[in-house]
Amino acid sequence: EQENGSMVGGPKVESVFEYIHSLGDFTFVLGMSEVRGETAVDPEVDVYNSLIMDDGNGGRQSYQKNHLVILGEFIPDLPFLHDLYLQTTGVEFGKGLSRGTTFEPLEVDIGGQPVGVIPSVCFEDTVPRLTRKFVRHGPQVLVNVTNDGWFQESEGSLQHFRNALFRSIELRRPTVRCANRGVTGVVTLAGSLVDPYSKKMRHLVNESGSYFHRGYLLATVYIPSEGEITLYAAFGDWFAVSGLIAGFLWVVASFFSKKSKIEKREG
Repeated sequence: EQENGSMVGGPKVESVFEYIHSLGDFTFVLGMSEVRGETAVDPEVDVYNSLIMDDGNGGRQSYQKNHLVILGEFIPDLPFLHDLYLQTTGVEFGKGLSRGTTFEPLEVDIGGQPVGVIPSVCFEDTVPRLTRKFVRHGPQVLVNVTNDGWFQESEGSLQHFRNALFRSIELRRPTVRCANRGVTGVVTLAGSLVDPYSKKMRHLVNESGSYFHRGYLLATVYIPSEGEITLYAAFGDWFAVSGLIAGFLWVVASFFSKKSKIEKREG
């Protein structure tokens, strides 16, 4: 499918959309490549790692990943890195993924009420300075789609998830996370996987406690209707930066203070 120069699917992808919507009336989200150009073979085409949200009634929204992974999704325009890529893979590096530029949240209708969706793709849920830019007044939920398959079955995917928990805490918004070979779960605005009412864990694990298996998770997400703006959402990393500057100035002041005392003693 091509609309306004944006190819977000094709016959095979559309058949998948149709099949999913045949299962019920709901909005679904998935991660996929999004191509923007005159044609799919356009040498200047832009390819994005995107989050696509489809409501089944012709409403389709997309978010293009903003924070790209260096050497994974793009290579800096440095000759020696391109030479290294050629030596390592045996082929020349063509073109990396394009970077998204929007910080507008997506929107989903829940019971007749619009709810903002703070989108994130893969490692973006570990970048607080990015997710805070999507915060608006009103009900919102963070949604992350990720593929942690490159970690295989190491602790990497679990560490990725534990880092992502802090986005809910910082922004006071719940998180819905769907991972391919990683941790799938629903996080409260306090950073917990426990349903505050049923007290059940809302994550996808098998009987042995492993996250690495096929399955599905049915869970209720509690979204605050007020959607207040937190201190971090409003001001970002000012506290950490201020602390770093204050610490640096303290070290410098201590150095010169000790140097002055030594000179007085020697004098």
